[in-house]
Amino acid sequence: MSEETKTTESPREDWQDRMEKVEQALAGKSVEMQEMEGRVTSKLDNLLSVLEKAPTLKDAGYISPDSEKDERPTQKSFGDFLIAVKNGNATRLRDVYGTTKALGEQSGTTGGYLVPEEFINTLMMAAMEGAVVRPRATVIQVGSNRGSVPALNHTTAPTAGKGYSAFAGGVCAYWTAEAGTLTSTDPSFEEIEYNINKLGGYTQVSNELIADSAIGIESLLSALFGRAIQAKEEYAFLRGTGAGEPLGILASPCALAKTTDADNTFAAGDAMDMLAIFQMVSGKPGSVAWCMHRGVIPDFYANMDVSQAGVDWVQPREGLPGTLLGWPIVMSEHMPAPNTDDVLLGDFGAYLIFDRKGLEISYSEHAAFTSDQGTWRFIKRLDGQPWLSEVIYLADPGGAYTVSPFVYHDD
Repeated sequence: MSEETKTTESPREDWQDRMEKVEQALAGKSVEMQEMEGRVTSKLDNLLSVLEKAPTLKDAGYISPDSEKDERPTQKSFGDFLIAVKNGNATRLRDVYGTTKALGEQSGTTGGYLVPEEFINTLMMAAMEGAVVRPRATVIQVGSNRGSVPALNHTTAPTAGKGYSAFAGGVCAYWTAEAGTLTSTDPSFEEIEYNINKLGGYTQVSNELIADSAIGIESLLSALFGRAIQAKEEYAFLRGTGAGEPLGILASPCALAKTTDADNTFAAGDAMDMLAIFQMVSGKPGSVAWCMHRGVIPDFYANMDVSQAGVDWVQPREGLPGTLLGWPIVMSEHMPAPNTDDVLLGDFGAYLIFDRKGLEISYSEHAAFTSDQGTWRFIKRLDGQPWLSEVIYLADPGGAYTVSPFVYHDD
């Protein structure tokens, strides 16, 4: 054999030896991989079986994020809506829930998804459970950020001794001889202007909760959004300044103050004095109530007839609210503290709430990325103010006697 032949065959034999070793190694590795795949498959099968049989998830009606071709329109819930927002399932949000991204009118940026009406009602019911003003107010849906609504002018003092009334809004009647000429009279209107404000916030939920229980998200966020909206709205409707927020009842020019008879005390005499200058104007059933801070209750026992047949304060019993001089009593943590402006007698139907669109909800997995939390943001746009711009003057005596649908105890 020549030297050239030896040189050629030696590397070939070396290459074949190496290939045999590689094949042997791969064969051993393949066995290990097969065993590992078997273990993983078994665990996944067991996990899927548990999830399918779990009572909290079985038939819950929540749709997977890849359901673009099978939207199942009959399976709808607020929790599923939230999951669709989280997963960015635009097809389901559009075709099943009829909602798309809301555009910010002032900034031009893309906003969140408008909550469908069927679910916003549930959220607002949660918001109204502890509310005083919204359930009794006059709510107007508006289509612009700014505008006005007409109202009769009740604030002009009528001429005394003529039988005129501010409640007629400037219209007067005159005695006229038969076949005589009637006197012309015109109503007086004023404009109630509104300017929509933005109310919003956000809450962070652990990704474990989001992954493990869609039902938990629904109940949790419904409660959180409802309570947050109710608390902020209630405070603004009662005490808002009107600057970047609704004008509250206690800060409005039409609210009448009744100075307390005795310092740091609310008694039957104070309630009667407040009733003497209170005037219902809305005509809305169930709109009148006493709203007060819970800390005023001890004054009832000290200064009013609280017997079972008491005529001042009828105590709450068997789920029925208590009443004071015939009107129901509701407590609010957002009223001023005791021994200040702590009691309000109001015709809350004379308070206007201007709702602009609905509640927007959006989700971000990036805002709290480092803490492994998802961030849910909610935005609602609204305004509110009393229907009257000033107090109402009675005809006698000479426009000196004023009344209002909102009277508070000035302690």
